[in-house]
Amino acid sequence: MIHERDWDCLVILDACPYDYFEKVYEDYSDGKLQKVISAGYSTLGWLKETFGDSKHSGIIYVSGTAYVNSRGLEVIEGFIGVNHFYKVIDVWDHGWSEELETVLPERMSKATRLARAKYPSKRLISHFNQPHYPHLSIGSIREITENSAFIPAKKGIVWERSLVDKVRGFAGTASEEILGAALTCRVRDILNLRRSKPCELIAREYGDRTLYEAYENNLRAALAEVKKLAERLPGKTVVTSDHGELLGEDGLYGHGWRHPLLREVPWLEVEK
Repeated sequence: MIHERDWDCLVILDACPYDYFEKVYEDYSDGKLQKVISAGYSTLGWLKETFGDSKHSGIIYVSGTAYVNSRGLEVIEGFIGVNHFYKVIDVWDHGWSEELETVLPERMSKATRLARAKYPSKRLISHFNQPHYPHLSIGSIREITENSAFIPAKKGIVWERSLVDKVRGFAGTASEEILGAALTCRVRDILNLRRSKPCELIAREYGDRTLYEAYENNLRAALAEVKKLAERLPGKTVVTSDHGELLGEDGLYGHGWRHPLLREVPWLEVEK
């Protein structure tokens, strides 16, 4: 889909489902909004399905995630980001906030503007971390997420999944195809094979309402910067997402589950 559409700057809002985006986007931008189906249930799957088969020499990837890096590091098995784009700009490295353990939207916006000035003839993909966890309005909550499935891609650090994690992941994928995501979650709880995701831990600690508000605040923070970015960039800006996010739907949290809602994402062609 990305390769078949017209755009000059494609903004990726990480973990942004269509329904949440639809509720708030008009506070920041006008334009034509469509619901589209993502190629993956997570960033990893989306990257491999969208870019994994070829070199995209006309694209600069402004990356807030270490999954796409210029170091030649294979964070995703079979996918080395720098091999697929003209250039990768590592904002996840030089723009990292140690305090909040993420890249703030304003750092992504600035890096994208600089990339446009330096490479005026290339198309840009600007991969924001928000609205993905960590939630900016809550701040670092390491004490309740230390044993979760979340491992931050910290400045200069890229990890490999352990053998146990790979087995967990394989077992989960296979069982989801047979049982579905919600039942698989319950079975893995019984067998003690599942580690809670950060947003689930936040919901337990602070309540669902706090989780929803924190998620929406992240989304609004990103959209406020995207609005400024679109106004300053020449050409056509489009906003979309790599995958959605579950905030308690069917008892599930986060992403990576084979749940249909995770593939419903926005495609907004921003009007100047």
